[in-house]
Parts: sequence; C-alpha cells; structure tokens
Amino acid sequence: QKAMVILKDIPAGTYAISAFHDENENKKLDTNFLGIPKEPIGISNNATGFMGPPKYKNAKFDVNKDLTMSIKVN
Repeated sequence: QKAMVILKDIPAGTYAISAFHDENENKKLDTNFLGIPKEPIGISNNATGFMGPPKYKNAKFDVNKDLTMSIKVN
C-alpha cells in the first residue's frame, strides 16, 4: 500500500518527519510494555535507531525549495 501527503507553504527550515500505519485504526501508535512500537513506523531519511528511536541528526532535512521525499513505513 502507498499513501501520499502534500504539505504546502512550509517555511524554510530544518525538519524531521515520523509516520506510522494505524493498523487497528485506534488513532494512536500502539507500543509494547517497553515502549517499542507494535505498528509499522517510518522516519524521514528512513533513519533507524539502535535500542530506541533514531537520532534527530539522522532524520533531519532542510526545506528551502520544493522537495519530494519517500519514507518507508515498516
């Protein structure tokens, strides 16, 4: 499956994006007792973490013109 999001008129700056697939449609990211996501997630730059979420420096990107980004959610 694929989804597309278009954001317009975003001010120039540095950003990071996270997304998740709400498989059970309860409008929240389900996690286990350790806080580890039980549903597919994706982070800008397809950044991954080790023993936790990815570092901001690996997920950040600059917006200063039109930009297309693909994020794998798995």
